[in-house]
Amino acid sequence: MAPRRRQPQKALAVLRAYLLPVEVAVTVFPLIAALIVVPVAIRGYRRRGRAGGWPVLVFYSFVFYLLATLLQTVVPLPADTDGHCAVTRYAERPQLEPLAFRGTVSTAAEGDWAPPTC
Repeated sequence: MAPRRRQPQKALAVLRAYLLPVEVAVTVFPLIAALIVVPVAIRGYRRRGRAGGWPVLVFYSFVFYLLATLLQTVVPLPADTDGHCAVTRYAERPQLEPLAFRGTVSTAAEGDWAPPTC
């Protein structure tokens, strides 16, 4: 019996829909950070007498989190929503089974949960 070849492309195709908004967030975040760096520095300097440190890191991490959350909702939307909704029946009824996504990913990856090897 020949060893089964793994096809990580199928598993990555399933995850691609979730990775695209994160890639966009990583691309857009420096632009947003450049726009708000001066007001944040002024506010931090007036409050604490310095413009840096942990509060700034926490603030920018929160801004990135908000941006990634927003893009997880906005970026995957198709251009033709009427045509997409007429064909796709993804959320017809609520999915109330915990961990049901494992079956979906397993089906798409043909049951192979092992990490890809080079």
